[in-house]
Amino acid sequence: MKRHVVPIQLLARISDVTSKEFQRHAVFTIAADKLDPQRVFNALRTDIKKLGDDAAYKLAWFRCGNFISVLISGTPAVTAYVFAFIAKGKQRKLFQCGEVVYEGVSTLKFKTEVDELLHEYAAPSVKHSFGGSCC
Repeated sequence: MKRHVVPIQLLARISDVTSKEFQRHAVFTIAADKLDPQRVFNALRTDIKKLGDDAAYKLAWFRCGNFISVLISGTPAVTAYVFAFIAKGKQRKLFQCGEVVYEGVSTLKFKTEVDELLHEYAAPSVKHSFGGSCC
């Protein structure tokens, strides 16, 4: 498989997520035959809003072939919620499978996991191959 160069915009989003603003981090992957990132992240944002006003986070995502890697840094409630989101996402049929790769406070471990996933990054022939948000 031909490895593509990681776009500078994606690296900037990842750098923003790994900033010192939040001490808790999570990395998870999701996959489906036809994965609609907009639908998935709208559901995630809606669910996080239900956690309350203290639920602040930064998020970045990128495609890795047949799955999407999601990076999130935020308050403890937000990063702990990723386990429940994966279960709910399967029930809602937002995606077929999901796995938490990392959840914790170690920025070094977080960056290591992200670097490993970036080796899988390949700009697919779709309009949107990465993104992020800040709330």
